Amino acid sequence: YSYVGTLTKDEIKNGGKVKMSPTDIIHQVCKYFNLQYKDLICTRKKSNRKRNIYACRSLCIYFLCKKTALPLKEIGGYFGKSEHTTPRSNRIDVEEKIKIKDLIIYPAYLYLCEIL
Repeated sequence: YSYVGTLTKDEIKNGGKVKMSPTDIIHQVCKYFNLQYKDLICTRKKSNRKRNIYACRSLCIYFLCKKTALPLKEIGGYFGKSEHTTPRSNRIDVEEKIKIKDLIIYPAYLYLCEIL
């Protein structure tokens, strides 16, 4: 996001970054992977585990955990999951993949850290 004008106190505390809503975060992560939000939704009939969709969903969950104060159950709800265990395990998985510099997760993480 680009903007003209002076920064608010919150933006100055945030390093000049504008606070993003959960949907803004999801949109930016989907944009990086060239996917649509609807591709990330899990239903009982469809659990899409393609690597890029899994990576996108996992990074959405990771950044929602890090950048918002939403409870895990609510974060899971954005992706068709009703329990809190899925976001927790996704967040842990992303953290491990960042440590080992996974070829899909790590570059996306670095880029998204700059814009979120």
